[in-house]
Amino acid sequence: METDISKMAIPAHVALILDGNGRWAKKRGLPRTAGHKQGCVTVEKTVEDAARLGIKYLTVYGFSTENWKRSEEEVSALMVLMGFYIKKLLKVAEEENVRVKIIGERSRFAPDLVKGLNKLEYETRNNTRMVFAIAINYGARDEMRRGMIRMAEDVKAGKLEPKAITEQTIGSY
Repeated sequence: METDISKMAIPAHVALILDGNGRWAKKRGLPRTAGHKQGCVTVEKTVEDAARLGIKYLTVYGFSTENWKRSEEEVSALMVLMGFYIKKLLKVAEEENVRVKIIGERSRFAPDLVKGLNKLEYETRNNTRMVFAIAINYGARDEMRRGMIRMAEDVKAGKLEPKAITEQTIGSY
């Protein structure tokens, strides 16, 4: 049964936190990595559906700074999966005219993954149907920490006076 979406209010921006893949796998007697793989399949379908629905911005929180605390085996499996899906997402993004933006700190990833992420952004930069933002190595605490470091560097360099730090100033970092 198809749903007529012509009368539906479609949001401009949808954000998803990918959570529960490990629990999904455990419930089925599968390894956690199987849950992560299924999560990627679900994200791929979600990108396609969101673009077709007319959503302009889809943000997925895919790998937080907290995920580095998982077992080395799980993190390694997630990195392999990310490398695989970077290539697959490029195909989906081209087919669906989706621009991909990566948000978060990339420096902790292997050079080949960073290269793939950069290529994904570059190759899709002119796509216009939807922006798909993927938050990786991203977290509010880390974002605040990096902002405070930049602010301290600006104070030290004389670009910002300590008394000029206000709620608006903080919002620009």
